[in-house]
Amino acid sequence: MPILIDEVNGRFSAKLAGEHDLQAVGATQVEAVAALTLEIEERIRRGELGVIDIAPKGVLGLVGKYADDESLEQLRDEVYAQRDAQRDAI
Repeated sequence: MPILIDEVNGRFSAKLAGEHDLQAVGATQVEAVAALTLEIEERIRRGELGVIDIAPKGVLGLVGKYADDESLEQLRDEVYAQRDAQRDAI
């Protein structure tokens, strides 16, 4: 989750990007992020905040789709063999 960290008067504020009411303050950046993490976890536990996965569109949606397709390896080998045969014929 993207967060924003600001320093104001020597204190650090960490907030969830896009959520102005979800923030935490600490003496250091680490403390502010840790406190924000706890708040986010608590809101998730209570069902007030969640995460959704959105499938990529276009070409990115194909990434990994055919990773287990053994016919692609055979096709690749055939294409390389034809390429090599044409190269050797020259």
